[in-house]
Amino acid sequence: MYAMTAAHKTLPLPTYVEVTHKGNGRKVIVKVNDRGPFHDGRIIDLSYAAARKLGISATGTGPVSIRVIDTSALDLKTSDVVLPQAVHDSGKIHVQVAAMGTETAADKMANSLRSQNIQSVRVHVTENDGKKLYRVRIGPLPNVDLAYQVISELNKIGVSTARVVGD
Repeated sequence: MYAMTAAHKTLPLPTYVEVTHKGNGRKVIVKVNDRGPFHDGRIIDLSYAAARKLGISATGTGPVSIRVIDTSALDLKTSDVVLPQAVHDSGKIHVQVAAMGTETAADKMANSLRSQNIQSVRVHVTENDGKKLYRVRIGPLPNVDLAYQVISELNKIGVSTARVVGD
């Protein structure tokens, strides 16, 4: 329910897909790990977390499109993940560790991750209605599989709040 997952009738399990809300343009990347939906006219069932990110959790349904993310060429070892390096700066996949209201708190978390040999840690600043939000992110990463492997490594060091985000 709180993971970024989905169900699809025919896609191989697991498959990663980018889901785009056609009405508001929001996008999420989810792991298809179940079968469904079992209602006519629906192409994908999203977890509550994914639906919330897209802005359709209140209505329960919404117009979306899906795009399969090809991860077939990936062949990484765990040692490749401990020190994740961005392949290029134009990547759009990140692992978001936290979103904080103060720059001081975000910098403290980023420095803590760096002290544990996690690289490519950045603090992204966004502003909404005059309020700044400081997002601690790792990346950009070349693909979703690597992002999930980074999350696994973060879980091993006690960081359980990380999630995959696409920009």
